[in-house]
Formats: sequence, structure tokens, C-alpha cells
Amino acid sequence: MNKSYSVSTAIKIGDSAYLRSSSIAILIFFSVLLIMLFPVSSFARPLNSLDLIGKVYSSGKIDYRDALNYRVRAVLSPEALPAVYRSKSPIKSGTPILIEARAKRNLLSEENKRLLARERTATITDLYGSSVTVLSYVSPDKHFRIHYISDSANIDSVPITDDNNDSVPDFVEKFADILDYVWEKEINSMGYNAPPSDEVLGGDCLLDVYLADIPAYGYTQIDENMPASAVYMILDNDFSGFPENLNPGGSEEGAMKVAAAHEFFHTVQFQITEDILVNGWWMEASATWIEDYIYPEVDDYVNYIYDWFQSPHLPLNCYDPYGCTDPTGLFPYGTSVWVKHMTEKFGSVFVYDVWEEIKDGESALSAIENELMDRGSDLADELKELRVANLTFTHDDGEVYQIWDKIWNNTNPITVKSTPYTFTLPETVTAAETL
Repeated sequence: MNKSYSVSTAIKIGDSAYLRSSSIAILIFFSVLLIMLFPVSSFARPLNSLDLIGKVYSSGKIDYRDALNYRVRAVLSPEALPAVYRSKSPIKSGTPILIEARAKRNLLSEENKRLLARERTATITDLYGSSVTVLSYVSPDKHFRIHYISDSANIDSVPITDDNNDSVPDFVEKFADILDYVWEKEINSMGYNAPPSDEVLGGDCLLDVYLADIPAYGYTQIDENMPASAVYMILDNDFSGFPENLNPGGSEEGAMKVAAAHEFFHTVQFQITEDILVNGWWMEASATWIEDYIYPEVDDYVNYIYDWFQSPHLPLNCYDPYGCTDPTGLFPYGTSVWVKHMTEKFGSVFVYDVWEEIKDGESALSAIENELMDRGSDLADELKELRVANLTFTHDDGEVYQIWDKIWNNTNPITVKSTPYTFTLPETVTAAETL
């Protein structure tokens, strides 16, 4: 059967920079397309505010500037969004949106500039209100100070159940244990550098975590005009209504686990780079991977693989949701499927080694190529191998990918598409040269 092949000659990164038709760019396009000739179809995830904004942007009714400003509002002040963009479906992580906004501050409205420019005290005052009693609890291993509200009449309150009658809500104590476990795994076991002390910000030298009613699992912030050590996390206060997962202790506890692992890894990453336009895709893919590595029983990340499997035209390093024509911005989270496949083959040290190269100044893509070369492989071969795993469901979570649709929708299991995608290679490159 004759096949027609087509590959875009450029990857749009950010607003204006392009990766031209170099051999590595073509390899990435061609290999990802090969992986997804027969992609898995996942369940229909409810649209969140970012999805709704992306759909309107894709229709041409708003431009990038408007879309960016709406996305910032979706994270920091969702109540200010126009009704058409409001949704109760949670955002996976607000972190990349805030970093992107800082990088493109000139495109922001005055109000969004103000929101981003707030120092810690103003941010927390805006978050909780000015006349609210904010309590705090130090985690057992003394790594974190968790700030919270314990007033059931306040929307930001954590669940106030206190079965052991120690005046600290059970939810807060459980979160503290989860965060300490994440620290133990990511820092002590896996060898990543802990975020340095913020000295007295938040009350002492511990890493601050604020629990509040937010439209996302969480996000990681750095105070304006402050070093990366001034990092802190804001996580949801109850995880009620979040997507289902397979955590044995229930989906809300599962969401707590993955939010802690994901956002804490962002605090680690920020000590290495904040260049989200170059490395943002890897920041999100590896943060999503690590939540599954630490808590493999949860499988929450499967909620976010749909866009990856259904976007065969996008390159592996797609990050900018509009520059890469990924209207939901979820493609990098799905790329965790590929990261997971790499660590099944090379071990978790593969991700660590890539981050070490980024620390030395390499881009994520170059670092990956270097690490694969050191292991006697290359990106094209690894992506083709993943395609086979996707077709045969032979990776560790292959069975989960196959049955997740049935678990969620109680309909048919995930099936493999039989209709191949067609694409055309540039005239200067032959198919043989890309394989």
C-alpha cells in the first residue's frame, strides 16, 4: 500500500522562536508520529478552564495575549474569569502557566502583573483573606511548615475531622506524612538536591506549603525578585471532586500523594532552571513521571494521557500549548508515558542524569540525546520501541491504559486505532534518512 508522508519543518517554541528542519527535529517528529500511528484512546476528561480557553483560542476568537491573561486568571483568580471559561474540573498544575507568564510579562494585563508581583505576605492575604486565622503545623521530619485554615465556614478550610483529638486536623497530619515521604524519596533515596532554606519566609527556615481552595492540584511559586530558594507550594485544601485514580486509600488521598510528589519536584527543578520555554516540557513530563514512580499504586497520571496519544502531529518537546497547537496544554503530562518507558529500561537514574546535564547548561532535548548515546541508543530508536510497546501494551502500565476507559466511563475498553496517519517529508530529507 502506498503511503504519503508529511512532517512540519519547524517546531514553534514560545511566541516566536522556531526549531528549523534540523535532523534532530525531523527525527522527533517522525518518531513520535510512528509511535502514534495506532494510538490508545483514553476516556473523555471533563474540560477545565484551560481547555475552554484553548478551544476559544483555537477558533480564532481570542489572540495569544488574551489567552495567556485568561490562563493566569484561571490559576490565580478564577472567580474573575468570564463565565464561559469557568469550570469545576481541576487544572493538573498551575506552575508552568505562572512561569510562562513571568517570561512574557509584557503581554500581561496590569491586574495580572500585580498578581504576579505580589510578595509572599500579599499573596497569602489575597489567598485567604485579611481577617482569617491561619494555623500551621510542622511535619514530623521537620522539612515542611504546612499553613491551613480550620474553619468549616471558610471555603479554604481543610476537612476538620480530628480523630486523635490533638487539635490538628487529620487531613493536615496525613498531608505532612505524605510530604515527608516525598522528601525522603526524592532527596534521600533518588539523590536530588533539596531546595535551600528560605531563611525566615513563612515564619522559619522550613519549606512552606499553603493549603487553600484553588482550581488545581497545586502550583509552585517563587517570590517576586527573589532567588529560587524563596520557593513555596500552594496545594488544594481537600481534593474533593478531582479525577478518579486507583489509590487503595481512595482518590482524594491519591490526589494528595501525586500533588505533593509533582509540586515538590518543581521546587527541586527550580534550583536548576526556570527556562520553561526550552525545558518546560521536560519539567512537566518528569514531574508527572516522578509522582507515578513514588506512588505507582495511584495511576492518576493516566487521567492526562489522552492528549498525548491523540496528538500524533506534535513533537516530543512540545510545550507551548498554542505554539505547538496543543490547545489543552496537557501534552507534556502525557509525555510521562515515554519517560516511564525510558526508566523501565534504564532505571530512574536516567531522569536524574538528564537533570544533571541540564544543570551543566544543556537543554533537556540535548541532555536526553547525550544520555541515550551514553547508553548505546538514540532518541529515534527509543521512540520506535515505545510504539511497539503501545501496540502490544507491554509496558508496565499497559493493562491500565487498556482498561482505564472502562473503569472511568463503564463503557468499552481502550482500543487501538486502525486508521494510519499520513504525512509528507520535506523534499530534502528521505524517509530512509530519518530511520
